Amino acid sequence: GQRILTGSGNTRRGEAKVWDAEKGTEILTLLGHNDKVTSVSFSPDGKRFLTGSGETTRRGEAKVWDAEKGTEVLSFGG
Repeated sequence: GQRILTGSGNTRRGEAKVWDAEKGTEILTLLGHNDKVTSVSFSPDGKRFLTGSGETTRRGEAKVWDAEKGTEVLSFGG
């Protein structure tokens, strides 16, 4: 692949970042989780990202993102 997706909890909120795999530069920052992002994945066609966190208020949360725009498409709370 050409992109790398990472998740973290280094800020007050969790975030995921998309990186250019060749240059090592940041392409997008995905904000929206209230806890650290512990899971990340690309959709098979590369058009969406999935991020998951251990939100304590909802017993977990997953978000689907548009891979080109970096906008949230769906959110699922458990």
